[in-house]
Amino acid sequence: FGYFVTYGRKFWTLSTANIVYVAVNFPIFFFLVAISGFFDKVSAAPVSPLYAPLYGISLYGANPLANVLLSTLSTEATVSLHTTTTYVFYGLTLLLLLTYGPANAGLAAVCRNICRGDMVLFSQDFFGTIKRNFFSSIVLGALDLGVCALFVYNTVFYYLNGANLLIYVTLALFIVFFCMRFYMYVILVTFKLSLPKVLKDSVIFALIGFKRNAAAILGIAFVIAVNWFIAILYFPIGLLLPFLITLATVSFTAVYAVYPNIKKYMID
Repeated sequence: FGYFVTYGRKFWTLSTANIVYVAVNFPIFFFLVAISGFFDKVSAAPVSPLYAPLYGISLYGANPLANVLLSTLSTEATVSLHTTTTYVFYGLTLLLLLTYGPANAGLAAVCRNICRGDMVLFSQDFFGTIKRNFFSSIVLGALDLGVCALFVYNTVFYYLNGANLLIYVTLALFIVFFCMRFYMYVILVTFKLSLPKVLKDSVIFALIGFKRNAAAILGIAFVIAVNWFIAILYFPIGLLLPFLITLATVSFTAVYAVYPNIKKYMID
């Protein structure tokens, strides 16, 4: 029950860390605006691809059959077309490559200190950590996002091409990488190591720390399920929770589960 006691005592600290984390990752709001379609140009277009040739036939001569088919296939649907403004917002989303890593480093430092029972000072633990690990965290964050995007692309590609075996291989590798993420940022902000060494140690922990990694995965799944259940009951609250507490709860759950491994093999 230590997890729940610590979580209850530090709930508002985690909530503050969550809000700061989201604020540092402000480019995500550009992405949300882009996918909202607010700046898209909306028009109507025929649903059937046969409409255009039949319409051409009707223009160049009376054809009763073509006219009947034309009237039958004239159903229209709403189509959203991206405008220049939409693409600008998509472009601004790429700033996430510069903010994602530092934000994760700061949040990892806060969660680590909570797990160790240390006092949390955001000026030192969150922003100070970002300052001390700025360039290395940017590289690690960009690598993190790039690998995640690659896994998604490969999974979709193999699925569309019926390569089931490669899908399973990709998912297995993603699970290993997902477990690596439990350690990467904590190791980065705790020890003065090069990025290759950080990644090497993270791979080792992802492979040998099976029990605690499994506990972290189950805990994260539970947090996400609770958020999803709340969203089903009352969508506005479920939508707001990731911006207020869910992301920090996920990070805290992972760090609480795996930090004993780091302490055992790298500190003690």
